[in-house]
Amino acid sequence: MRVIAAATDAGGAANIAPVAALFTPQERRVFCSAATERYFRDAGVDDVTPWDASRSVEHEIAAWDADAVVCGTTRYESPDRLFVAAARVAGVRSVVVLDEWSWYAHRFRREGADQLTYLPDAVCVPDAFARNEAAHDGLPLGRMIVTGSPALASLCDRIDRFLDVPPELPDVLAGAPHPWIVFVSETHAQDFGSAPGARGPFGAFLGYTERSVATSLAASLLSIGRPCTVIEKLHPAATGDPGPLHLAPKQLWRVAGRMPVVPLLWHADLVVGMRSMALLEAALCGRPVVSYQPGLLPDYEPATGERLGFVDSAKTEDELIEWLRARWDGAPHRRPSRPAFAAAGAAASVRDVACALCAR
Repeated sequence: MRVIAAATDAGGAANIAPVAALFTPQERRVFCSAATERYFRDAGVDDVTPWDASRSVEHEIAAWDADAVVCGTTRYESPDRLFVAAARVAGVRSVVVLDEWSWYAHRFRREGADQLTYLPDAVCVPDAFARNEAAHDGLPLGRMIVTGSPALASLCDRIDRFLDVPPELPDVLAGAPHPWIVFVSETHAQDFGSAPGARGPFGAFLGYTERSVATSLAASLLSIGRPCTVIEKLHPAATGDPGPLHLAPKQLWRVAGRMPVVPLLWHADLVVGMRSMALLEAALCGRPVVSYQPGLLPDYEPATGERLGFVDSAKTEDELIEWLRARWDGAPHRRPSRPAFAAAGAAASVRDVACALCAR
């Protein structure tokens, strides 16, 4: 079996890399982006090819004589999407892995269109909850297969190892006062617009931006007034310096760019974010986590980790202050039982889906 694996978005790569690792170098051709190459290398897949605009998905499918393409999903035009469309024309099987419990149909549509242009032969979903939501959002129930999440399964495997050998302390935490608060930033301003009435490529204004939330978090810490360290973990797609924030004496705010997020989450005392899947990852590490989305408009659902019952919620600055105060002096870290959506063997289940399609 000859497979093309492609993932140019971080969420997709976290799921596709463990699947690609199950094929031999002679069986696979792997495409990534500059931001996702490390996901594949961390999974032991060194034979990666960074995608560039000079390449053609049609040419790559034909040149590799591919039997199947296995891709991540994105909400924008990307090689991941184009491989699925080209595979359909070439009579090649296609499989994608959903990395989130949200934006189901949007991942398979062109901007402004209703048709599921990039729908593959099979959509691998993390659990029955996601399958039912995706069906309600318009995806064909018959094409969805519950496989578990390869990314979260791999994360739980790592966490098991961390219990014996913790990851090295990130340099950004060295010499910093506790509590260590990781703020998981995102790119909501560019994705959804930055003011009422504005829109971005992913939809209408959320009701806040990552900077308004960061400013509100800083104000909350200023109100508490006790020493602490905030590590603002930027999204891989973020650009530029977000700039300084006003804090109390002995309160530090440090910015971390392109570095692995899991070691930060593991060493954190508290984790604050908005909608990122990293909030669910932090909860699986056993860390106290809150989704803080002040002003979230009613058209948008809560964060995934909150909807699944793993993450707390704060909707106002007063609620955030109350949450922080209650956990400031060291809330016990309670790692949850391994959930079904992170069951071992998720990556193998995705591989088996692709093999079964090709055997038809």
